[in-house]
Amino acid sequence: MTLSPKEERRRARRRGIYVRGPYVRVAPPAPCKDPSELFWEKVDKNGPKVPGVLGCCWIWTAKKSKYGYGNFSVTIPGENKQKTFISHRFAWEEANGPIPDGLYLLHKCDNPACVRPSHVYPGTQKQNRADCVNRGREPRGSKKPNAIFTEEVIRDVRARRVAGENLAAIARELGVNYF
Repeated sequence: MTLSPKEERRRARRRGIYVRGPYVRVAPPAPCKDPSELFWEKVDKNGPKVPGVLGCCWIWTAKKSKYGYGNFSVTIPGENKQKTFISHRFAWEEANGPIPDGLYLLHKCDNPACVRPSHVYPGTQKQNRADCVNRGREPRGSKKPNAIFTEEVIRDVRARRVAGENLAAIARELGVNYF
């Protein structure tokens, strides 16, 4: 399949090749920056001060996930592939080396955008869940997204059960299934 000169220029432009007239010119390669240098350009070191933790949070200012964690992509030298890191993991590995196998990085500051290595520590998923509950970040009762009843209704059901009422009858009255 032969392409018209116009189509060839259009496709070349898409690949990052600069074209003028009938001749194709390749742009000189941009000098490669160190991934660490690129990373720290996207960090604001004047974030909010955290009580109980030394210093301010260092906030990731570039792309973030829907949960607020920063994402950082690095092109692998010699390949046309990119590897994406979660930003606080990249910062911790820069400062402390690889994350131990089977461990997560937990935030002391409860700020998912924070990349300050001293605000992050390795821990297990069980520790992460316990930390979440202890700090009050776990929704409880009617604040859970799939909650059906309010705390007031639950107290009423419990009082009726203590009084000896049948649970199946209470469930029918409330319009829910009881197995």
